[in-house]
Amino acid sequence: MDYFFKIFGIFMEFFAILFFCTAFLSIDIKKIYRNEFLAIWFLGSIGVFLFQTFITVPPYINFSISLGILLLLISTLMKVRLLISLAIVVLSSCLFIFFEFVSLSILDNFFDVYLILEQTSLARVLISLPHICALVLISMLFYVFRISFIPWKIIHSEKLDKHNKKHFHKYITFLFINLAFIIIMVFTVSYSEFYLGIESKGAFFVIILCTTYLLFFSQQLLKEETKRLEQHLDEQYQEDVTKYFRLIKSQRHDFVHHLNTLYGLILQDNTQATREYISELIEDVRTTNESLPLSHPAMSALLLTLKQKASMRGIDMAIIINSPFESLPCRVSEISRVIGNLIDNAIEELTPLPQEEKWIEVILDADGTDYTILISNCGEIEESISQSIFDYNFTTKEGDHQGLGLPETKRIVESYNGLIYLEIDEGYTSFIVSLPIAT
Repeated sequence: MDYFFKIFGIFMEFFAILFFCTAFLSIDIKKIYRNEFLAIWFLGSIGVFLFQTFITVPPYINFSISLGILLLLISTLMKVRLLISLAIVVLSSCLFIFFEFVSLSILDNFFDVYLILEQTSLARVLISLPHICALVLISMLFYVFRISFIPWKIIHSEKLDKHNKKHFHKYITFLFINLAFIIIMVFTVSYSEFYLGIESKGAFFVIILCTTYLLFFSQQLLKEETKRLEQHLDEQYQEDVTKYFRLIKSQRHDFVHHLNTLYGLILQDNTQATREYISELIEDVRTTNESLPLSHPAMSALLLTLKQKASMRGIDMAIIINSPFESLPCRVSEISRVIGNLIDNAIEELTPLPQEEKWIEVILDADGTDYTILISNCGEIEESISQSIFDYNFTTKEGDHQGLGLPETKRIVESYNGLIYLEIDEGYTSFIVSLPIAT
């Protein structure tokens, strides 16, 4: 029976620490990494149990080995950078010890905590519930409010550009300086108080100090992330302005071309051809000035602009709106970037094709809980390409292309607990995006 309580306690503690790790990194364990989470939880708990059962070592070594097992599993199965994995495992353990210290300090007023800790029984499992529940509650708050201090691009093992490398090393250095101080203070007091029986008169001071330091640490991370976000938005704004400036220049060039054509027809006294040409121009202008039944004008303008771009390249683009998309979970600029990247990619893929009937279909729909964006185009993607299409720096384009469009689209979608995937059918390809409706 003792083994049952021991492994049950290990499973609970391992779950709490792992749950906080994934929550702090904003890793979606509900849809994307569910199987990986369950595998890490099971394998890690069993590994820790076997190690503690068959090998007798001092508590601090036991604790370090348990963290090492969790570290290797997270970095391997979830493909999180090793330094990020180490940092978050240390932080999770630090908070776990902190909550344990507070919980046992309170329970010591009602029970003989020292006696219970020396046993492997149901009572020991029960007194561990408060600090386990506290860490799980904090983790749930991270998920509910989508709190994230670490930029997505430095979490996973893709290649970093120069700016993100600098940000990554600066972040890691700052992280370890803070965590080293906190974990040493908390672990020393906790271990001395409950395992060695040494009373610490400064326990309350240490609790206040560590709590304050954690708040300061989080504030500094938030400031750093805010600066990075502002720079990112500024770069995106400049990129959008440049894109629309090029579009205006293109339209101006077309306008001059149309005037020259009309002038030539008038000189030839070809009234019928002039009338037909002007009718076509009026139809094009009417198409440009049409509006879509969307709640956000920016989305409507983007779709119509891309429709005109596709038309200029001989591509028939149909837009079907079944939902106004009024309750987006993200910013309008982000959903516009998702839609724009997917349609732009479809246009670029279809432009060089020789076939006469080239088409793109865009459907915006919604059910009771999710928005759905379906973007289909004629033609199929090779199986080898489809497996790597969401990887950073992967691109099928020639020249100086970074291959960041689809990975960035995937990052935006998943940061709001959404899902994006590719479907290849006979004769056409579809990208499907699902985003939860904001409540």
